[in-house]
Amino acid sequence: MLDSCKVAAARLKAWSQQSLNAAGFAVPRARRRLDVSRRGERAIRFGAGSPDGPHGTVFKLWGIDGAVRPDGPSDVYLADRATGSVLKTSLHASGRWRTAVTRGAVEAGKIAIREGADRKMTGWERPAMTAKGFTIAYQVATPASELRTTEQTFSGLNVHWVEDPGPGKVIQFVVVLAPPPLRTMTLSEPGPNNERLLDHFRLPNGELVGVISRTTILSDNAIARIRAAVGRWTVRDPGGGPVDPSARVRCTLYVEGLDGGEGLIDVAIPCTV
Repeated sequence: MLDSCKVAAARLKAWSQQSLNAAGFAVPRARRRLDVSRRGERAIRFGAGSPDGPHGTVFKLWGIDGAVRPDGPSDVYLADRATGSVLKTSLHASGRWRTAVTRGAVEAGKIAIREGADRKMTGWERPAMTAKGFTIAYQVATPASELRTTEQTFSGLNVHWVEDPGPGKVIQFVVVLAPPPLRTMTLSEPGPNNERLLDHFRLPNGELVGVISRTTILSDNAIARIRAAVGRWTVRDPGGGPVDPSARVRCTLYVEGLDGGEGLIDVAIPCTV
């Protein structure tokens, strides 16, 4: 019985590897601890920089792992570590996607909205597949200029860290969805943008969901958005005490039309007294 299980597991691993290779993505060979909850939820955490040095916001993508709960829902969610209980992006299997305040945040009084009002901040329909047969679902951009050293601790968290790309560059995390029937393609190399598949898993409906990282030059449009965001915000110490002018708090700037898709820019806002 044990030998049969080992054979089945090996076949499943080989099938998954072949499917992704055919899709043009190289799967990292390093073994990582799978982040799966008792309810069958699989999580992919990712962030720019390093846990012990300058870093960006840590984001979490999660959904039901079809290998654990094949009869579960195929919705995918995304939130950052700081505001995950307040705000999240939902990529529903129905194709009606949105970023909204969570029901729990409203019920707990963390966010006040009018009775009967929609919690949605923005909504959109699932975009069409690319010519290669994939759907670019969402993008998170963390510019190198926005990496900061903080007192946050990431111990115990299985995070995919992408190192600082250097001045004038940005790390893009791209959430992709791929249908069960994948076209045959040649194996992709990292290329000039250092594209890497950080992690992936198969949803109950057979689709693959994954997170790809890539490094590119910060566009003039992104620079303008960051400057506008920083200029609009002044953060005061809630305790009323002195604040180091060089201190930083993290803020996610939700934007539409980020390089042709829905997404956000992760920025650092300066604290002032």
